[in-house]
Amino acid sequence: MRPAPSEQLINFKAYPNPVKAHTQVAYELELEDQAFEGGELRLYSIAGNLLESRGLKRAQGVEEFNLSHLAPGKYIFCIFTQR
Repeated sequence: MRPAPSEQLINFKAYPNPVKAHTQVAYELELEDQAFEGGELRLYSIAGNLLESRGLKRAQGVEEFNLSHLAPGKYIFCIFTQR
């Protein structure tokens, strides 16, 4: 897997912001006439530690995360695709 090139990503948002316990991540990828072959939505700590990973089967969707077990702070969501 590799990071989705920024020109492929046409919509990505996490809400609510700031997060209290749960967040939803909405995404939509533009694939330029290519079939979506799967991907991952990953959550990292600011230190770069992988905290959670979700398999993506569609080029668009909404994923819900329960983050109540995490300390307050900054976290990073990344999308990785097969191409």
